[in-house]
Parts: sequence; C-alpha cells; structure tokens
Amino acid sequence: VSSMLRSVSDDGARAVTHYELLQNANSLSVLRLKPETGRTHQLRVHCLAIGYPIIGDQLYYTEESKIFSDRHEIQGQMLHAGRLTFVHPITNSEVDICCEMKREEMQSILREVGM
Repeated sequence: VSSMLRSVSDDGARAVTHYELLQNANSLSVLRLKPETGRTHQLRVHCLAIGYPIIGDQLYYTEESKIFSDRHEIQGQMLHAGRLTFVHPITNSEVDICCEMKREEMQSILREVGM
C-alpha cells in the first residue's frame, strides 16, 4: 500500500486542482473540484492536503474522516463526476459528459449539509 501513496511535495511533478467550497455544515463540506492536470490520486491527495479528506477514502484520510466513514458504513469514496469535458485523443473533438448523482449514500450526505 505504501508504494501507492502519493503526497504533495515541492519537488514532485506539477499537479493542479482548482476547488470551490459549495457548502459546509455538520463538520462536512461539499467541494467542486476541477483538475487541471491528471496525476495519480490527485484529487484525493489535494483534498487531504487542504484539510478536506474525501469521505470513504480508505487510503487518504484523517482519523476524523475515517471514524465518520466507518460510523456511516460508507463503502467507497464520496466522489461524483457530475461533468467531464475533454478533447478526444483521436478525433480531436470536444467530449462533454454529464451524469446525475444516483448514489443514495452520497445524496444522504448532501442532505446532511443542507444541499
């Protein structure tokens, strides 16, 4: 497992994630994340580094986020790609994919923060 772990480091490869705090309540926060680069575990590492570990993450967590995840029996990271936009590598055309959130445990967490 330790060989999989990544971290934020001054001498590491460039990795940029833009984020916006959408809601914060009951010790939970909802962020909008926009990765500019695509490094391994980038969103997870950056969220942990800024003090917002992703609920349900079994690799990058704080003691508090692990306790919350375990108490709520959350299986898997509370990440949702609502929209992905990228340039197709073969056709060079823009691909834009939108997806509604259908995961009940994530919707429950959102209700808990008032969204």
